[in-house]
Amino acid sequence: MVNKEWQYHNPQFEYENDFSDIGWPWSGHRYFAYDLTCNTKPKVIVELGTHKGTSFFSFCQAVKDKKLSTKICAVDTWKGDKHAGFYGDNIYKGVQDIIKKNYAGIKTVLLRMTFDEAVSKFQDKSIDILHIDGLHTYEAVKHDFENWISKVADNGIVLLHDIAVIRDNFGVFRVWEEVKKAYPHLEFMHSFGLGVLYKSNEHYVNDLEKEWQAHYACLNDEVKSGKIISLEKDANQITDLKKQVAKNEAQLKNIYKSKGWRTIMVIRKTADKFRKLAGIKK
Repeated sequence: MVNKEWQYHNPQFEYENDFSDIGWPWSGHRYFAYDLTCNTKPKVIVELGTHKGTSFFSFCQAVKDKKLSTKICAVDTWKGDKHAGFYGDNIYKGVQDIIKKNYAGIKTVLLRMTFDEAVSKFQDKSIDILHIDGLHTYEAVKHDFENWISKVADNGIVLLHDIAVIRDNFGVFRVWEEVKKAYPHLEFMHSFGLGVLYKSNEHYVNDLEKEWQAHYACLNDEVKSGKIISLEKDANQITDLKKQVAKNEAQLKNIYKSKGWRTIMVIRKTADKFRKLAGIKK
């Protein structure tokens, strides 16, 4: 059973000197990732989907600071997908450079391959913390969870990011609603949401739930200050922008259909012809 005296920390994340992730979707969970690593002292952490590395480096910082023997594995093609966008080798190289500069003394492994290709490299029940943050469609997340859950130790922990996103074909929230019925769990709804699932009660103590929730409630201040992405704010902004775009498009259509616009266009075309003949530039 985990010690009920859960230790909180206020770390300095060294990677910030090279990669400023304030406002990035995972930035609001990095203190939790750090505390989780320090308190549970996992032997193996595996994350599916790393991108620029906020979550990965959060784990690394905890391992470095506490001088843990933890092995941290990042699985990613570093090519991107339809949700994260597509990108070149510069992202992968950036992750490598930060590791060499700040975390060279700890056990890190970058597996540049698909999740399906990597799963056979891990024995059953060998992973203490599994972080799933790849393609976010319902089918992809469900597949990743089912494909990897046997690799998680009996007292292991699974993290699912983006459980609060209900737009743009994201389906993590649906998978989370299904799997959390079978396991002890916590959920944080800031920074796009993070589901924390426990395969057993060994690392989960009911008394800690309220402590964690109260501790991370302070993040609301950072959300208000704009340091951390608020899902509600982000979603509302996108909705407002879409409404404004639709409104502008409707106005343009009406303008294009109007007699006045057609008359103006005839005059402009005629004027352009005269300018061209006269050698006058606009």
